[in-house]
Amino acid sequence: MQRAMIQELLGALMIFGISLYFLLGAFRYDLGTPRQMGPGFFPMTLGAAGTFYGVVLIVKALVNQDESNAISWRPLAFVPLAIVACAMSIETLGLIPAVVLASVLTSLGYKDITVGNVITIAMIMVAIVTFIGSYLLGMPVALFGSR
Repeated sequence: MQRAMIQELLGALMIFGISLYFLLGAFRYDLGTPRQMGPGFFPMTLGAAGTFYGVVLIVKALVNQDESNAISWRPLAFVPLAIVACAMSIETLGLIPAVVLASVLTSLGYKDITVGNVITIAMIMVAIVTFIGSYLLGMPVALFGSR
């Protein structure tokens, strides 16, 4: 077996095992109904979805013998950096500049992205986050600057 295939299979088995643990553990609690969910309903749903995803990944790892599973380091570095930068700047800069900063930093992780794509992604993310965060959830965060 190739090293990449073994790593992919081990990762898939971990996802499957952890999800199965949560799925089985959820049955210790009252599940309720979709209309009146009990405390075990959400863990059961996530456990079932994760278990299914784990099975799909296991099958994919066993079927896919491709050696082109190289790790892309740029997204691995810039995406967490964008999350931390957004979290650190949201109180001082405000919601909109923090989301723009996160969008720009995330886009730096990808080679083939254009400036137009970055602007489009930033505008869409600002619209979605502002609508959901400020208007639907009523988060007490200033849109620009600190409160």
